[in-house]
Amino acid sequence: MQLFYSNINSKLHVVSTQEHRYQEACQKFTTAIQILGFKPDLAYNIALCHYMMKQYAPALKHIADIIEKGIKEHPGVYM
Repeated sequence: MQLFYSNINSKLHVVSTQEHRYQEACQKFTTAIQILGFKPDLAYNIALCHYMMKQYAPALKHIADIIEKGIKEHPGVYM
C-alpha cells in the first residue's frame, strides 16, 4: 500500500505542476485522500492546486488542516 501511495502521489504531482491540469489533479488527490485517509503531503498538493487556480480560501483551509492534525499528532513539536 505504501508503494502505491508513493507512486500515485508523485505521478499526480507531475500532472499538477508540469501539465497545469490543476482541477483534474485536485480531484485525483481528493480521491486518494478518501481512499488512503489523511496524508499531509496529499493535502498539501490539494492546497497547491487550489492556490494555482487562485482559489485561496480552499488552499488555506487545507494548510490549516495539515497544521491542526500535526498539532494533534505531535503536540510536543508545537510547544
